[in-house]
Amino acid sequence: MSVTLVRPQPDLGSPSLVAPPPYGYLLFGATIAPPKGPPIVRRNATRQTVLTRISQQLEELAKLEFVVRATGYRAVVIPPARPPRLRPALEPPRFDVTVLIETDTPDSLSELGATPGVHAMRTVLHGSASHVKELQARCVKAIADVEKRARGTYLFNYWAAEDPQTALELFDKLAPWFETNTGLQNSTVLQSLGDDDFAFVNHARWDSGVLSVAAHQFLRPSFHRFVRPTLDANNIQVYPALYRKL
Repeated sequence: MSVTLVRPQPDLGSPSLVAPPPYGYLLFGATIAPPKGPPIVRRNATRQTVLTRISQQLEELAKLEFVVRATGYRAVVIPPARPPRLRPALEPPRFDVTVLIETDTPDSLSELGATPGVHAMRTVLHGSASHVKELQARCVKAIADVEKRARGTYLFNYWAAEDPQTALELFDKLAPWFETNTGLQNSTVLQSLGDDDFAFVNHARWDSGVLSVAAHQFLRPSFHRFVRPTLDANNIQVYPALYRKL
C-alpha cells in the first residue's frame, strides 16, 4: 500500500536514517493526572509521589548487567485528543508518566520483566494510575539513537494507523520535514514485539525547550498544509506528548 502525500514538499530530501539500535525496549505509560483543558500538565501530589518511587526503582534496574538505560519522564505538554476515526473504541494515550528501560537485546526483555524492580514498578503505577500501558518493543527505524541527557525536551508519539506498513513508509516521508523545520537530530521508531493497538511509538529529543519545539512545529504553515493533511489522507492519527527527563 503506497502512501498519499498532500501538497508534498519536494525540497526536503530523504530522511537521515541510520541502522536501528539493537536494544530491547520496555515502555510503560501511565495516566495519573493529565490535563483536562489546556495542554499544560500541572503539578500533582499523587504524580510526584509516583515519580519519586519510580526513580528509586530505576536506579536499581540500571545496575542490571543487561540494562543499557533506565529512564523516567514526566509530561509537560499533552495535547487534547480524540479516538481515531478508524478505531473509535481506542482510548487515546494520555500518559503523564512514562518509563523507558532499554536492554542489550530484545531477548533480555523477558528476564527484565520478571525482575523484582519491574514488579515493584508495575505495583506503583497500577496503584495510582487510571490506565497503564506496558509495551515490549524493538527499534525498526532511527534517525539517531536518543541520548538521555538531563536537559532537553523528549517526545513520545503514538501512531494509530489502519495499516502499520503505511505508517512506517510515511514516517520516512515526514521525517525530513521535522529535521528541516524543528531541528530534529534523533529519533527511534519503537514497534511492539507482539500485537498492539498502535503501529509504533516514535521517541525523540530536542535540546531546546518545550515552547521552542512547539513554535517551530505548530507555527509553520506547511505543518497545517502538508503534515496534518497527509496523516489524515493515510488514515493515521498521532498522539504526541512532550516530557522532561526525571
